[in-house]
Order: sequence, then structure tokens, then C-alpha cells
Amino acid sequence: MLKPLWLHLDTLAQRLRSATELYFGCDFDGTLTDIVPHPSLANLSERTRGALDAVSRSAHGAQLALFSGRPPR
Repeated sequence: MLKPLWLHLDTLAQRLRSATELYFGCDFDGTLTDIVPHPSLANLSERTRGALDAVSRSAHGAQLALFSGRPPR
């Protein structure tokens, strides 16, 4: 059974602190940005951009992957 993520934030934080590697993958449309009619209208907020930047610069050298269901331009 799935359990709400927020009930396990302490455990997650502990695991992240002790990790030697971190791979982070996330959907772009509808997760990091609002879903919009055209890809050129998608806007990544400064807060989200900053969070992704912080993850990429972490001591663990995180690897980021962003996914989209839209065709490449």
C-alpha cells in the first residue's frame, strides 16, 4: 500500500544525507511547470530553477534528468 510521502520526510532526508550517489528524474510538463498548450509557453519558475540548481550542485554530484511527453522541437 502506498503511504503519503510527507509522513516519511525524516527518513528520506536521512537516506539522502548518507547517499554516495543521487539520480533525480522528473517530468517537466505538469510537474515542474504548468501544462500549457504550446511548449514555448512553459515557464520554469525561479524557485524551481533554483531548487534544481541546488540539487545539481550537491556534494553528491547529483545527475538530473528531465522528461517530457512533448515531441522535440
